[in-house]
Amino acid sequence: MLKKNEIIRLTVTGISNDGNGVGRYGGQAIFVPFTAVGDILDVRIVKVMRSFAYGIIESIIEPSSDRTETDCPYFGKCGGCCFRHITYEAELRAKQLFVEDALQRIGGLNVSVDAIVPSPEADGYRNKVQFPVAGIDGMLVPCFYYQRSHRSIDISDSCLLQPSVMNRIAVAACEVLTELGESAYDEKTQTGNIRHLLLRRSSVDGSILLCVICFDGKVRNESVFVEKLKSAYPDLKTIVINRNKKPGNGILTGDHRVVYGSGHIDDVLCGVPAEITYDTFFQINHDSTENLYNCVREFCGIGDHQTVIDL
Repeated sequence: MLKKNEIIRLTVTGISNDGNGVGRYGGQAIFVPFTAVGDILDVRIVKVMRSFAYGIIESIIEPSSDRTETDCPYFGKCGGCCFRHITYEAELRAKQLFVEDALQRIGGLNVSVDAIVPSPEADGYRNKVQFPVAGIDGMLVPCFYYQRSHRSIDISDSCLLQPSVMNRIAVAACEVLTELGESAYDEKTQTGNIRHLLLRRSSVDGSILLCVICFDGKVRNESVFVEKLKSAYPDLKTIVINRNKKPGNGILTGDHRVVYGSGHIDDVLCGVPAEITYDTFFQINHDSTENLYNCVREFCGIGDHQTVIDL
């Protein structure tokens, strides 16, 4: 029987859909985060269950060929990514196996799963990002959260998932809000004002929508806030203020005001124009969505004059 803090030698033979590597030791499955199929490791056991256990890397004896240098200094701390330690090709193979497992083992279906069509862009593909705003050393800062927590981590200057201009606008917005004397909302005490920043970007012309989610439904010196941001970032086409007085970690409500621009940006998906507001549902990865829709069109034999509804 494994014991907590015991160190074992483990070969990683699979990967779970939450990014943990998995190997077997004495008949038990051992889950270890930030590992790759083919890794040979010394693993420290940190939690023991009846039929499985969790461990952490003590040392890498022989690294997998799937491993790659992580390109984000916050990987392993921020809860946003779980596959940045392996190549994109290895990630695609893993996801193909997830689908096969769901259909064949869980669903009992005898289905052949083709290789996954990769995203045209592995980084910078997100057209929407939501930053919790925290107060750190007297400054408002756009953040994400540490893994499995609501503790803030300032990674806004280096997150690679969305275009860098969205990070820069979020940082600039927080700097201006700090200058104007604004404070970050605190979930525990329900004090402060600025809760989140939400940004959306058009794939057509790069225009950006900024939504400031705040408790009071207003920002101090709004005209100064708007003027400073729009003069510094010409791609910023509209700014919306959303009021959220609800306790908890919900982000958006329907209570909003447009303080600059039209309140929307324009995009096109598979030739269909769309007006994108702060709360519009629109797929995050534009180019992969077009690939997906075109696959559906091809597989279903959809003609040019037929209408298909995404439900």
